[in-house]
Amino acid sequence: MLSRLCVKHKIAIMLFFILIIPEIFTLYLLETGQISKLICYTSLGLSVSVGLVIPLANALAYVIVLREIREMNGFCQRIRMGKYDFFFDLPNEEEEESEMIQLKRNMNWMLRVISNRSNFLRSQLLASEKTGAEFKDLSLKDSLTHLYNRRCFDAKIKELAENARESGHAFFLILIDVDEFKQINDKFGHQAGDELLIRLGRILMDSTRKGTDFPFRYGGDEFGVIVSETCLEKVLEIAARIWCRYKKGALGDSTLSIGVAEFICGHGNIEKDIRTLIKAADDAVYQSKNTGRKKIIVNDAQTKQVITLPNQCLETKLEELGKPASEKEFKLANRR
Repeated sequence: MLSRLCVKHKIAIMLFFILIIPEIFTLYLLETGQISKLICYTSLGLSVSVGLVIPLANALAYVIVLREIREMNGFCQRIRMGKYDFFFDLPNEEEEESEMIQLKRNMNWMLRVISNRSNFLRSQLLASEKTGAEFKDLSLKDSLTHLYNRRCFDAKIKELAENARESGHAFFLILIDVDEFKQINDKFGHQAGDELLIRLGRILMDSTRKGTDFPFRYGGDEFGVIVSETCLEKVLEIAARIWCRYKKGALGDSTLSIGVAEFICGHGNIEKDIRTLIKAADDAVYQSKNTGRKKIIVNDAQTKQVITLPNQCLETKLEELGKPASEKEFKLANRR
């Protein structure tokens, strides 16, 4: 209750108890002729007053000023800590108020403004982070197929190459080219060609391991997959799964030519090793196209051999199993 009183009321109450009450008691003793008690009381009061000057001064300072200052200091400390849930408990606003009450009222108003602004900025920041994440995702994805784009491919293959050099863990690159794609566009139209690429994109996503393999659109009708944490047989299984799923729903005479190569750490720089990997996979794709298309060719850098998986072998295996063949059921053929 005392905290709600203005400063002048607090001073008046303190002075009443310190000055007025003793004076009334002194007048009473004079009026009743109790001189001896008056002298005794005055002496006692003087002694007590001398001893209580500093404590009374501190008490007055606390009641009048320090308590208010401490409350306001605590108020500011909470704002500094980012806590905006504390307001001064004040009476209804009046026309004439003490400066201290007005100051507290203004501090309450200031806190509401800061709290509202903080909430607004927080919401804007969250929206900005979400928008930034969306733009980042868009910058790394192909707009048509929603696969990773060439920019993401360049960054990811460099990351895996550096990890391979440090840890020795191998990874593979599968490059895919759509056979007869120009004829598909000429015969069925560009919209049909786009739908074909979209379908291939879905096949790549459905045929690879999320978070481990990275399907991407290399450009135009060229696609690929970076495959890590596995062996060559598993990579061939992934490539075969893609090849056969595409073949089963292909448009016109469209098929896939697929090239596979393993990353090999050389003694040169990372960029040179990456270029060597891409060229090896790309050479395998071109060999497939130059030898009748519709093949999966592995450019084995370790043995310097080229391994070809004929399309007939792949189709037969999947028709028998009704699902992608396991690594034991793939027989490498036509070793050269």
